[in-house]
Amino acid sequence: MSFQEENNGLLQSILERTFFAGWREPNNPKYMNFNSLELIPNYKCNLGCKYCYVNRWGEELYPSELYADEGKLLSNLQVVLRWLNRNNYRPQIEYFSGEALVQEVGLKGLEMIVDAAPEGAIILVPTNYTFILSKELTERVDRIITSAMDKGVKVSLSASIDGKYCESNRPFKATITSQHEDEKRRWVYEYNGSPDPRDDAFYDNVFAFVKKWGFGFHPMVYSEHIEDWKKNFLWFQEMYRKHDIPWSKLYILEIRNTEWNNQQIKDYMDFVKFLVRWTWKTVGENPANYIDFVFNGKGFNILTGPLTTIGRGIGCSLQSALYLRLGDLAIVPCHRQSYKQFIVGWLKVEEGEVVGITAHNPEILTAEISCTFRNFPYCEACPIKHICSGGCLGSQLEVTGDPFTPIPKVCKLMHNKIRALIEVYRELGIYKLIIQRLSPNKREAFEYMEKVMEVKRMDYGGMSIEEQRQIKTEVNKTQNNNKDAYKSFCKATNQLDNIISHEKDFRQLYGPKGMRIIKDAYEIVKAQSEEIFRSRKNPPTEEERNTIHRALNILQDVLLTRPIVPFIRDLSIDFARLTANWDKAICKCAPIRRKCLVVDELARAQLSLITTIDVLKELVARGRRHLQYTPPAFEISRAYMELDEK
Repeated sequence: MSFQEENNGLLQSILERTFFAGWREPNNPKYMNFNSLELIPNYKCNLGCKYCYVNRWGEELYPSELYADEGKLLSNLQVVLRWLNRNNYRPQIEYFSGEALVQEVGLKGLEMIVDAAPEGAIILVPTNYTFILSKELTERVDRIITSAMDKGVKVSLSASIDGKYCESNRPFKATITSQHEDEKRRWVYEYNGSPDPRDDAFYDNVFAFVKKWGFGFHPMVYSEHIEDWKKNFLWFQEMYRKHDIPWSKLYILEIRNTEWNNQQIKDYMDFVKFLVRWTWKTVGENPANYIDFVFNGKGFNILTGPLTTIGRGIGCSLQSALYLRLGDLAIVPCHRQSYKQFIVGWLKVEEGEVVGITAHNPEILTAEISCTFRNFPYCEACPIKHICSGGCLGSQLEVTGDPFTPIPKVCKLMHNKIRALIEVYRELGIYKLIIQRLSPNKREAFEYMEKVMEVKRMDYGGMSIEEQRQIKTEVNKTQNNNKDAYKSFCKATNQLDNIISHEKDFRQLYGPKGMRIIKDAYEIVKAQSEEIFRSRKNPPTEEERNTIHRALNILQDVLLTRPIVPFIRDLSIDFARLTANWDKAICKCAPIRRKCLVVDELARAQLSLITTIDVLKELVARGRRHLQYTPPAFEISRAYMELDEK
């Protein structure tokens, strides 16, 4: 038996025990995570969404030459439908394209799927609803849904509409017109630069269509225009009231790309708090009603995610659907990872029938359908991994070159989302009621974030007596005799010199710009501290104070957004202590003094959590492995971040 034959058998065995078994027994709870088949006709779309991976990588993901022959697409679809029926496979069908419902081939394909579907089948179609702009298209889509219903098949069109105030993230790149060719209507694109036709009448027609058939909306929350999402959400609710749609029927999705900056993350935190407050008032400020909504009523998706547990290792549908490109019948990990090297295999067709499977990369399928993001490198040591929604594997592949390596900015977004939830739940007086319902792992993660926030709180207010006592303790250390004090100073600087000498680790963790600022600040503190021991005290300039404050801010941000590995911990503690002593002796700057305490205590808060873990030696070894392990592709992520900084 050849290697290829062994690989073919391996892939066939994997699919037989997962998706094929789930499709044969769709009601068997044993296979509940293997119930869907996503069919991808092409990547043609009439919108140019700013956050869309197809706009950026479409030709690499699904080369247009593979779907240029529309007749072949439909013929391949017919082959697949016969294969499903012959094997008594009854998957939930997800029909995913650029925008299938404005293309003749897309509409014809949907009609074929409906015709072949057995009674009780479910067909999901995400769509931007621009077919509503055409009376002919709307009537045709309506007929497809009606004919499906008549035979006991449910067609559900999920509305991918971001809302009136955020639709500029999804500009038209074309308008839709119709023409006749050989007495067949074919929908084509014309790039004529006409104004965006999605006016108030368009939205009214969309909401009326959604109401008529009982469909839903899944808008995307993107970094651009995040500041407009409060009024955008209120617009959705206004339209819901107008069309008598339940207010809770909104499924909000976060775009977990790398574009988020600090201000946008703050705006997102404000939106999350706004969403909680609005919901709280809507349910009559009743704790039981609110808890029922976020735990059992989907909670707009983004409010539910940190509180509930799904039955898969990652949050998206990647682990519950098999993805099939109709252009070449390639099985791919998902529509965002369908690069040539990631193709899992192909359906093997002879004389118009599927006769087997040809494997190409079954390893990637095995890895991704069995993975758990909480065990990813950089995630397994994260204290909020049990309440984090995780990243998008496709987005992570684009940014870091590795689907299992998280995007630092997305990590920061998730940390601050949890912080926003804690703050607003405390404000409303329901925080304890919420966390009491959580599993121990989730509760501990929230408690950790509470501790982090308690330390960070000092940036925004006065210090407590305990905090003043801690600072006084640090200050008293500088009042020893000069000989002992100088010995301590030399020991501290030697330790910092040794830490800073590891430039590779330094650059990877803090970036070139952060490394430079911290080094500059350290040289200022070191030089001026040495002058103190020579009985010379020259006050630092405003520029020097600002440099030191920036360095402390960088240390604090890394402590809040990354796992606290030994390098981060040692650098943060030693630099904070040295700077606190320098500040007491020469600078006497309250913001710097407070910032030193924040950095020191934040690093130590992680240490106190580590000591609760049963095997300290194992964790230390794991931390060292994290320091040593940097996937080569992670350098790509660093390059992206450096570009952002520049």
